[in-house]
Amino acid sequence: MLAALLSTIPAPPFQNLDVGPVTLHGYGLVMGLAIIISLSVLDRGLRYQHVDTERLTTWAILTVICGFIGARLYHVASEPVRYFDHPGEIIEVWNGGLGIYGAVAGGAIAGLALANRFGIPKGAIADASAPALLIAQVLGRIGNYLNQELYGKPTDAWYGLEVERPFRPLDFVDTTYFQPTFAFEAGMNLLLAVLFVVLLVRWKDRAPGILFPLYVGAYSVVRIIVEPLRIDHANEWLGIRQNVWVAGTLIALALTAAVIMQRRYRRAHGSPTASPASPA
Repeated sequence: MLAALLSTIPAPPFQNLDVGPVTLHGYGLVMGLAIIISLSVLDRGLRYQHVDTERLTTWAILTVICGFIGARLYHVASEPVRYFDHPGEIIEVWNGGLGIYGAVAGGAIAGLALANRFGIPKGAIADASAPALLIAQVLGRIGNYLNQELYGKPTDAWYGLEVERPFRPLDFVDTTYFQPTFAFEAGMNLLLAVLFVVLLVRWKDRAPGILFPLYVGAYSVVRIIVEPLRIDHANEWLGIRQNVWVAGTLIALALTAAVIMQRRYRRAHGSPTASPASPA
């Protein structure tokens, strides 16, 4: 009986919702929910660090806008031929197509640039952003489920995802079940979110802002695990998907940045050098 209950993941019951003459796109609704919940997590993370969040909403709106622009530009840059032939599709974000690395880059640049203007310490906002971003990514993957996208290779495992025929790749049009790679990523991101909440609360002797590069590195490890399982179109370099190269590069850069930040912080505070991954 248990096996029957766990047998496969059904296709989503809907993609969009029609409310009278208005169509509500499921992907957009999920992204809106992700933003609201992640901002709540961000607010609590800042309050825990004794930061006044009275002006956080305005800062967040500007940062989210820049994050969306970065996310879309990253996605478009990943498929230039498609959007060169169909430029009108560039604005159709409700059909998916937001690159998380572009979102993080766009949001981080804008957020840090605007932080002082809104009276928010850069180190505090960087640390609080780590778990908040991971929660947003967990929820965002639900949007991929509704759009029936970003799944993996065919599988006959009990956790196989049912993909409806119109959403299957031409090479697998007669295949019904695929690996739910977006769910794998969501699960790992949720675990990371819990870890970064613990680090935010328990790691007292950390360099301000260090959790952000550690988040970038940790999430990039997740992408390296999940990316090879996916079968959606992606640019490849030497037979390896583009996002794997990006993730590997970011892991190296993130760890280097974290080590430098922690060493400088400990030298400035007269503490012996220790690994940034070890809570004091």
